[in-house]
Amino acid sequence: MPIGLSRGTGLAVSIIAIVAVASLTVVFFLQPQTPIDTELVLTINVGDSSDNYTMSDLYSLPSITCSAGFVKTGTSPYTIVNPSNWTGIPLAQLLSRTGSLPENYSLRILSSDGYDTYFTVSECEGSLEAYNSSTAEPIGIQNFTMVLAYRQNGESISNETGGPLRLIMRPDGDYMSAGHTFAKYIREISVVDRTQPWSLELKGVLEWNMTHDVYYSLGSCTHHRKSITLNGTLYAGVALWTIVSSMDGGNDIHYSFNNSLVPTNYTITVWSETGSYLNFTSYEIAFNNDIVIAGWADEILLLPPEWPLKLVTASGASLDSVIRIEMTGWQS
Repeated sequence: MPIGLSRGTGLAVSIIAIVAVASLTVVFFLQPQTPIDTELVLTINVGDSSDNYTMSDLYSLPSITCSAGFVKTGTSPYTIVNPSNWTGIPLAQLLSRTGSLPENYSLRILSSDGYDTYFTVSECEGSLEAYNSSTAEPIGIQNFTMVLAYRQNGESISNETGGPLRLIMRPDGDYMSAGHTFAKYIREISVVDRTQPWSLELKGVLEWNMTHDVYYSLGSCTHHRKSITLNGTLYAGVALWTIVSSMDGGNDIHYSFNNSLVPTNYTITVWSETGSYLNFTSYEIAFNNDIVIAGWADEILLLPPEWPLKLVTASGASLDSVIRIEMTGWQS
């Protein structure tokens, strides 16, 4: 028996110690996990194989931390979003866990807000359009690493900033990618048949090329997606006026149509790759959802001869293989 303790005292101390240990044990085992850690948050599909992940699953995989920002190319002038420190998993690592990647493929990223983002195989391998991190000027194709991020500056990515999972582009140098590559609210990633890259030439108050990934993201947004049935086929895409709003000098951040130019009765010409075209006046297109630049037919990406885009109208007019849209007469 320890010196200075009576038998009764020793028994009391022992009981207290047992109770204390028992209390600690109960607290340890009853502490609940954060619900998001145990809920399904991500599905990855490669061929016939699929893997499901919880946040706990993702936390258990080897991760990297890197600095990356992006350039908002939907604004005039372009706007730089300063870099954050992101923690996550290189996307190639995740894809390889599910199955072998084919030689040619595209990546479809589905977000919980309805957006689809598509990347070609070269983009998945890191070859993306880059922008100067100080001036936001385009500098051509540079090298990046796609990372599925779950932390921003050491904290879980909030829903307000696109979480819990967000795609980020880690640059190999002092440059940035375009903002639309930083896909938000990611819930599913699928390897799909190869998507041939293309761009839609836009000439108006502003001149720029809408790339396939920008169009597919815009056209998959529930707010912008419009559809028309023509000859038994459901064509879906973006209303012509919405695309015009990205070149008419309005608030192009949110594809806000420039009402002030409508009275000029300007002309919109939609051109096919074959040289055919259709004309519309500003009055005809303004907020008219019955004229659609479609990228999907019965929920499948267009194929030749309609590819890459098809103009369809509720009145039955159509134009295959749309490659350019011009806006003229607005100067008056």
